[in-house]
Amino acid sequence: MSPSIFYGFCLFLLLIIIILLITIAVSTYKQTQKSKDIEEAIYRLIEVTKENIKYTKHN
Repeated sequence: MSPSIFYGFCLFLLLIIIILLITIAVSTYKQTQKSKDIEEAIYRLIEVTKENIKYTKHN
């Protein structure tokens, strides 16, 4: 194999690896955002439940 073909092939592989890494980073970021939203929703649910328990104890 001539060096120019080899370098072109290496650049092509490097480009594919970079695209895969960016894809993984984006999907990880989206999953992290979903986890934060779920965590916040659970926290709000617990707070509302506490308020409901206080309200029912007073009545």
